[in-house]
Amino acid sequence: MKTLCAGGIALEAILLLACLPLDPVPDVVRWMTILVGGGALHLTLLKKLSPLIPGDDRRSVVVIGLFGLLFRLTLMPLQPSLSDDAWRNIWDGRVAHAGIDPYRYAPVADELIPLRDEEVFSRINHKEYPTIYPPFAQMISRASHKLERTAGLSPLSAWKATLAAIEWGGAMLLACGLLRAGRASGFLVYAWSPLLVTEFYSSAHIDAAGVGMLAAAIGLFLLRKDFLAGACFVASVLTKLISLPLAAAALSRRTSGRMILGALLAAVLLLSPYARSAPRMLEAAARYEGNWEFNGVLHRLLGVDYWISVPRYLLARGEEQSLGKGNAWEKGAGRLIASCALLALGLAAGAGEASLKSAAVWGLGLFLLVQPTIHPWYVTWLLPLLAVKPLAGFLLWTVAAGASYSVLFSHRAGAWQENAGLQFVVMLPVLMVVAREFFRVWRGREVGVVSGI
Repeated sequence: MKTLCAGGIALEAILLLACLPLDPVPDVVRWMTILVGGGALHLTLLKKLSPLIPGDDRRSVVVIGLFGLLFRLTLMPLQPSLSDDAWRNIWDGRVAHAGIDPYRYAPVADELIPLRDEEVFSRINHKEYPTIYPPFAQMISRASHKLERTAGLSPLSAWKATLAAIEWGGAMLLACGLLRAGRASGFLVYAWSPLLVTEFYSSAHIDAAGVGMLAAAIGLFLLRKDFLAGACFVASVLTKLISLPLAAAALSRRTSGRMILGALLAAVLLLSPYARSAPRMLEAAARYEGNWEFNGVLHRLLGVDYWISVPRYLLARGEEQSLGKGNAWEKGAGRLIASCALLALGLAAGAGEASLKSAAVWGLGLFLLVQPTIHPWYVTWLLPLLAVKPLAGFLLWTVAAGASYSVLFSHRAGAWQENAGLQFVVMLPVLMVVAREFFRVWRGREVGVVSGI
């Protein structure tokens, strides 16, 4: 217990660096130190402490939870400095409260002029586009705005409080499920992650709610509350679509009828208020897929955007001087093929252990690795799964993800310039460890020596 407390104090000391007032460039250095240095400490603590925590040790889970809560409260009062995404979510809540469909108008539309202010509107990025966030995210934004008005909170404080209630509630359900499964040390993976604490409680990404609902779904699944687990999973998907591939993992295993029923009921309840907005939602998703790319190292290495244009290039018989990326349709088709292929490989690796949790973490992990856009907070979606099934390669990714904020050095100098070479160097160890674990599991699958946790 003393070692556990000492580890918590050390992590808190690193997180306290966030409270120092710094200029923009030193601020980036500070956050990269917290994310990479704190992440490395987190991995070290996992290695040292996990063997010392009995699977049903409630006292250790309480201590882990108390420190986890302390970490969150430490960063919660801060203004976001790594991302301005939270302001879009706050704006969406304001628009919805005014009785206007957030999917209909971009923030710059004349119809929304009465809603503008300096605090929120001026901080929204890509004001020329309507929202891209799914229905449950819109409900959360609206709830946050209602809290802001009824409790007299600032927009950001209300938003963070709303996210915190969902994320921490999910964390508590995950802790209960882990205790039931005899995996008490797994709570250390989730509750103490510097990446998660930073992205959710400093930057206030909507992913906090989505990951919180996913954590709740996993906890309820471990508690054998299948109906509620299915409902929470759908809420997670409809907060952000990142967890959607997990549906394939569930369907590839024997899934209870109660879980399917809960998922279907939640889908109907959450989607029906936005049924008329479905075409605009699809348009927004397509726009995001076509216009944004960041940190997709494996995506670039595999040349995914060139896959479908190769036949056209070959059939041109020299009329095209060089092979280039495909058009929007060709790139979309290549990305779909790559995503499905990596997801299938992940499910196949998990199949060797005949375990839903193994298929889930491998499936979602490999799916994320091949995406063209991988912001650091996307990696947090793996943490509830890694709490149940820890894999070294994906845990290492939660540390390496913080290094991608090096792009903010150029951004704060007036330009957004990715360093593809640096991104490759950072991700190479992650890819190597993931590949090693994958082939080890694959060989175990063939000889039947790998067992599920």
